[in-house]
Amino acid sequence: MRRLLNHYRGLPDVVVPGLPCGGVPVAYEVATGLGHPLDVFLVRKLGTPGREELPMGAIAGGGVIVLDEDVTRVLVIPSETIREVAQREARELARWESVYRGEPPTPEL
Repeated sequence: MRRLLNHYRGLPDVVVPGLPCGGVPVAYEVATGLGHPLDVFLVRKLGTPGREELPMGAIAGGGVIVLDEDVTRVLVIPSETIREVAQREARELARWESVYRGEPPTPEL
């Protein structure tokens, strides 16, 4: 891996993102090895109402929302319901960003 990523060493504006629940330890090793800062990349699942473990999409920092159009179409999930779930998960995402980052702003990636 070191050879594959070595060309990033010394470049300006490089941030190594890691996903919580397993990705941060790997990203830490990469960031440390390259001498660049580490950041967390937080994503929240948008669970299908009544079937919360079935994702109908995901939300990430910066308000990025990705929907699984097949799930929302087949289950006929109204846009208002999607909006409510996304707003709830956005609040939880903001809370986790505060826990992981504290006060520093999210770096531009």
